[in-house]
Amino acid sequence: MMIRYFATVILILGISDVLKAQGCSDAGICQLEGLSQRSSYRVNELQSEARIGAAIGKADHGIAVYNAFLEYNRKINNHFKVELRFTMLAQHGIGISASGLSDFYFNGIWKLWKGGGINFGMKLPLSNGNRKLNGVSLPMDFQSSLGTLDGFIGIHHQPGKLTLSSALQYPLTQNKNQFFASQYPTSSEISSFQSTAGFERSPDWLGRISYSFEIGSSLQLIPGLLTIYHLTNDRYVDLSGVRRSIDGSSGVTANINLSAVLQIGNQGQIVLQSGIPMLVRKSRPDGLTRSFVAGLEYRAMF
Repeated sequence: MMIRYFATVILILGISDVLKAQGCSDAGICQLEGLSQRSSYRVNELQSEARIGAAIGKADHGIAVYNAFLEYNRKINNHFKVELRFTMLAQHGIGISASGLSDFYFNGIWKLWKGGGINFGMKLPLSNGNRKLNGVSLPMDFQSSLGTLDGFIGIHHQPGKLTLSSALQYPLTQNKNQFFASQYPTSSEISSFQSTAGFERSPDWLGRISYSFEIGSSLQLIPGLLTIYHLTNDRYVDLSGVRRSIDGSSGVTANINLSAVLQIGNQGQIVLQSGIPMLVRKSRPDGLTRSFVAGLEYRAMF
């Protein structure tokens, strides 16, 4: 039943596949506890939760993107819990394949009132964002991480089946990328990519709203809207050493998300997730572009 409902909605939403939007697989915080679409079936009195999952997405230039994660949550007391998350990423397209570790996340969730509280934490890069091919830097589209150390703070509230969340993700450092499109021959599709040498990434503001619909005693469908506002234009350093703004890289992207959650007893869940863009930024040099994302994960509470 879960697959039938999920497939029906994906088919309907699939007409938007021609659009492109900022994905959330790399910037990352929209998948963290308190800021993501989570099921109200969760058994909150249990002390720990482990999650494992994988997803596939379609990026610019026909690049296929595969990502996976491992996660552990631990309830410290009735007001505080911590989340540890490791991510990895692989890309394949235009004759290039790349893969590697992405980021490690530490997320603190502090419950301040019934159904809500704040998030705070950091994203630590597990690569520097400057993977090379034959000694020449690749664009951000083929990097497994943004390569930035980020801090974030957010707020979340869940009144009943409605979930609301908002957060700011701020780069504390920048990456080591040295990609110049002009270093590739004009016969290479990479020569048309945006140069990102000395890449300086802008902060992101995230806003999310979702609602949970119960389908029987063990299945939930959770549609939602995720907006990501890239606060200012990103910048790079050109061949003459001048730092330049990347026009059109600031602005809002909006994504429609759908989760289908199947409860397995009191301590397990299987989750199918998907997302597509409805509103886009003109330029997305960070390599986070996705026209479609679908994922599967398993959660165990103990």
